[in-house]
Amino acid sequence: MDQNGEDPPTAKEKTNQSLIQKTLNRKNLLSGLLAGGAYLALKRFTGSLDETEISTIKPTSPTPAEEMAIPELVQTILENRPTPVQEISEPITTPEIPKTIEQLSNAELVNTIISLKPESPNLPGPRNILEYEYTKRVGLNFAGLRLGLTIISNRYCRDALIGNLGLIMEEGGESKMPKLLNKDQTEWAKYHKIEPVVLNLCLIQKDKARQAIKLLQQKKLINKSLPADIDPDELMISPGGLAELVKQETDNFSHIGTSSAFDNINPVAFPEAIPALEKWAEILTQEVIHPIYPQIKYDMFAIPGSSLGDTKINLSGGAIGLQFMPDNALEIYYLLKEVGVLFNPFDPFDSLIGAWVFLALQKNVFDKNGQAAIRSGYQKSLPQKIYYSLAKWNPFKAEIEAIQEADSDYRKKFR
Repeated sequence: MDQNGEDPPTAKEKTNQSLIQKTLNRKNLLSGLLAGGAYLALKRFTGSLDETEISTIKPTSPTPAEEMAIPELVQTILENRPTPVQEISEPITTPEIPKTIEQLSNAELVNTIISLKPESPNLPGPRNILEYEYTKRVGLNFAGLRLGLTIISNRYCRDALIGNLGLIMEEGGESKMPKLLNKDQTEWAKYHKIEPVVLNLCLIQKDKARQAIKLLQQKKLINKSLPADIDPDELMISPGGLAELVKQETDNFSHIGTSSAFDNINPVAFPEAIPALEKWAEILTQEVIHPIYPQIKYDMFAIPGSSLGDTKINLSGGAIGLQFMPDNALEIYYLLKEVGVLFNPFDPFDSLIGAWVFLALQKNVFDKNGQAAIRSGYQKSLPQKIYYSLAKWNPFKAEIEAIQEADSDYRKKFR
């Protein structure tokens, strides 16, 4: 026994520890895909990963001999996984664990993806590997594509998912994805570099958003200074304007952030954002994914979000989904819940309804001098209010003007 009263590791255990350390040291593509990705993903999934295995190791390059040994190395690691520690009151059992990523069930695959922090799309990290596997599996299954766009962060995978959603739209046969845009609207979208499927989603969701805004206004929950019976269309940006906003903010839903939202929030500028993010992890677990995969649990530290960047330009990162700050998204969630609408900021369908509501919402706020002020909601007959409603989302003048131009042009051509 050693000085702590524990038996020293056996020769086999020492060999496994050495193999694990060498695996985690790899930074090249081959070892990242075969060893680092599979090993880390499966270790996290089984609850047996010691984070110090990562944080205390300095990267080194593998030798040619080590390169050749990688497949055997991975197999050795997988065959010698430790049994996860369990409560004494529970029977000690060794769970049956898949030996390859391909053998993960769909529920296990989704669960593992959302437990890992997002990564740069070009890196062969564990989350990227698993997201590519999900994208490969889902094909043209509508429910799978929609779920994928809820959980996937890699922009290349999201491009593929959006592209497949477009194929479903073109082929028809899916009642939840009808093709509503005509030839002229398709050409309009292409001219503005908007994916036609994005404009089509806006057309699909417009009536649902209109009904939600009508009910919210009747209850005086979004614009108390306006008549309760105001025409909801007065408070709604056009489908073309909203599609342009989606393009500007997320590059047609493909880029929602490649970092942890938690790591990029500026708590000074947005003191409510981190508590809201924690609440979102709870909501996403219980109300959005839960009915499909009951065992799924979101990790607030792994939720994708925008990067902070230059603080002289950008007050905070950590925007989620269609680039809502978590606290703003939470406000929309509770508003829509008042009228019986479920809102998930990551789901492209739900996020469009939330976007229409957020733009219509008039808020009492305090300006930088601490004076009470009103943040305008969208009103199509008042250009100045259109401008300020868009500035709520993003203050960059060029983006605001591009959205205004698209909104105006769409209304002129498609009344």
